[in-house]
Amino acid sequence: MKNDNTKFQYKTELHQEWLAKLRDFYAEYKYIPTYDYMGQTFGIGAKSRVAKLIKLLKVGGFLEDGPDNNLMPGERFFEIAYTDAAVQAGDFTDSYSQTSGYMTVLDILIKKPSITRIRPVKGNSMSKKGILDGDMAIYEKRQNAAVGDIVIAILEDSDEVTIKELGKENGAHVLIPHNDNFDIIRNTNFRIEGVLLSSFRTY
Repeated sequence: MKNDNTKFQYKTELHQEWLAKLRDFYAEYKYIPTYDYMGQTFGIGAKSRVAKLIKLLKVGGFLEDGPDNNLMPGERFFEIAYTDAAVQAGDFTDSYSQTSGYMTVLDILIKKPSITRIRPVKGNSMSKKGILDGDMAIYEKRQNAAVGDIVIAILEDSDEVTIKELGKENGAHVLIPHNDNFDIIRNTNFRIEGVLLSSFRTY
């Protein structure tokens, strides 16, 4: 989901800096630190200043009170700035870019968290689809898939798992690789583990 950030305005650039430090802390330790810790380590100072910052972040939707009254990330805590200015993969383009709004990566990749799974890709049978060895596959765990979907399939004879395009030949479902060095998987019983949503890699 994209946010235009009209509901919340930073009072100062310092507030942006403190929120950035809080996000980095949470990314590493997976909890919101105490007022004392924030005051001392983030350079905010007195606990009263921390309280004002927390109030501001609550109003903005970045923090909220958990069921045990401890602070927890709010709806907007994980959002990051994005720009509509594309980066060229061919010729150079104007380097100017301006923040257009805010979004979270999860909003882009995951629609149904309860059935979403992630697993690593091994092998290059789908390289022409841009799915490479070592990538992480994000998929929805469900058995219904349409021809043309990229699926995670389990071969029933061996319990081996593969990622392929679901196809159909002569009325029978087949698993189609996207690499000329691999053959279409025919005459093999398999079941669908899930349907691919996206894949990603880190550098």
